[in-house]
Amino acid sequence: MRAARLIGVSTTFAARQEDLDQTQQEVVRMIARLRQVATRAEAASDLAEAEVALRSLSRIPAGKAMPRCKGRLWLASPTLLVDGVSVK
Repeated sequence: MRAARLIGVSTTFAARQEDLDQTQQEVVRMIARLRQVATRAEAASDLAEAEVALRSLSRIPAGKAMPRCKGRLWLASPTLLVDGVSVK
């Protein structure tokens, strides 16, 4: 009788261990998905910020001084000036 009970406990333990292993694998998969979603959201946010910045810049007339950006003076012109150097 005692041996049968031990077998039953052992079987239950093995089943719970399998459940735990499956749950751990699912948690790892969900974390990976969350990271992927977070990366996509961050990229979408960066794109939206860039779009807003470009729209703001397109409203400034050519040759007119633009606001300072990180201590640099940017000018609205056909070529972009960064610290006085033309960048195409």
